[in-house]
Amino acid sequence: MNAEKKVLTSIVQLDNGSNYEVVESVALINSIICDEFIKDESFISLHFPDGCECNIRKDKISAFYESTE
Repeated sequence: MNAEKKVLTSIVQLDNGSNYEVVESVALINSIICDEFIKDESFISLHFPDGCECNIRKDKISAFYESTE
């Protein structure tokens, strides 16, 4: 009997409508977005499931949510 492995990822939507699947949790993304010491113009590093890294300006993130597969 094989149990299905659920993969938990987050989807980040930018202000231009682009969506990216990242491995960071929604809780971590929320803490970064709400952190007043990280300026809106700062770049934050997010990681794709394949291990690649993407740097996105904090103020460009318009939405984020969890996704399971």
